[in-house]
Amino acid sequence: MTSNSVAGVVQSSTPDIIPKGRPKGYKPHGWHQDDSELASRKKNLNGRFCSYFFTRAEVNVEGAVFMCCPYWLPVIVGDLNVNTMEEIWNGPKAQEIRNQLYDGRNWPFCKHNTCPKIQHAETALPLITDVINDSKKYRVDEHIAKSLRNKSPQANYLPHDIQVGTDESCNLYCPSCRNSKIIHAKGEKYEQRKSLTDKLFDEILAAPKDYYFDIWITGGGDPFGSKIFRERLQEMDLTDRPNTWLNFQTNGVMLTPKVWDSIHKIHNQIKQIVFSFDAGRKETYEQQTRLGGHWDQLVSNVDYVYNKIPSFKEELGMSSVSWTNKFRAMSHNFVVQTCNYREIPEFIQMVTDRWSSPGKYSRATFSLIVDWGHMPDFEERAIWKPSHPEHQNFLQVLRDPIVANAPAKSVMFGNMKTLVEQANA
Repeated sequence: MTSNSVAGVVQSSTPDIIPKGRPKGYKPHGWHQDDSELASRKKNLNGRFCSYFFTRAEVNVEGAVFMCCPYWLPVIVGDLNVNTMEEIWNGPKAQEIRNQLYDGRNWPFCKHNTCPKIQHAETALPLITDVINDSKKYRVDEHIAKSLRNKSPQANYLPHDIQVGTDESCNLYCPSCRNSKIIHAKGEKYEQRKSLTDKLFDEILAAPKDYYFDIWITGGGDPFGSKIFRERLQEMDLTDRPNTWLNFQTNGVMLTPKVWDSIHKIHNQIKQIVFSFDAGRKETYEQQTRLGGHWDQLVSNVDYVYNKIPSFKEELGMSSVSWTNKFRAMSHNFVVQTCNYREIPEFIQMVTDRWSSPGKYSRATFSLIVDWGHMPDFEERAIWKPSHPEHQNFLQVLRDPIVANAPAKSVMFGNMKTLVEQANA
């Protein structure tokens, strides 16, 4: 299919650029983070390639569509309330962003000081000429390679990688995310978010059955704490869509054995589940980081799902892993902050001891806390800042042998990696 209907795209309903602060109903990760304390000089990106411009879309609760994390590329390319994703994806604003690759203006729409790809441009963003010469190596399909050769801003008719953040409902209220519990089970907001969610999924499922999709649920809530997502997943049947993959980011409390079994028609298409822990101890989890959560229930649920994941050798007849292979992966995430940093070694030990075995892809992942604009105590929580009074104690924890010698296969430090390296230099 091709995108021939872009002329009718309406752009006036949303601003081109996210205003300072937040648009109504949207909380981009780290929007209020102090950029000066992150990595920082402007990179020369002319002649380089970012696949996100052609493959990735994020949709928020208001229906605004982005081509990347809004904290890295704060440009709204369309409004799903007004247009289809197909219309938006090759609309004028989306094409304008892709033209960054060709116009020599050094990617003016992107935030150079916050995007991790830009900060590691030499390794994360290949040269366009290299991609054209060896598209297979860079996992670029022929449509994109042709666009690069012709310096065209046209993409495939739909993005392959979609983050569905159309409902912020969640059964927990974590200080790193929100001030109170948000549940939409009826009323105007429920109907609006359900309409957006249904519209997006209906369009995805109307695409050719062999079209590749990598779908993430959710960007700002919980897929199983949301009535909208939970019911949609329970009725969804992907048995005839081998190239449609689902990824979940969840607190895991409501992913009980009963709920897991109720989504059996999509089990084979679940690619990855990210469980949010943010603690290595029950008391920290329940009293400080994941308010409303139940540690024992979470651990029990993770045990159940982990034991349901087939090993690579069982399912594939091979031990190596590729994101294009049919396998299930699990991540156990830990947002590092003042109240939990001492538990980093315990968390690594728990994950590697309890959820690590040959043939299963399971790892501990870390990220430094950022401010979504609602945390009056953010400075107290931001242990990663050199100005924090406990920062040196934090670096000492990073020198713990369990942390310093953590196997890369089982532990991913994310944006904490540089600090781990510096602490152990």
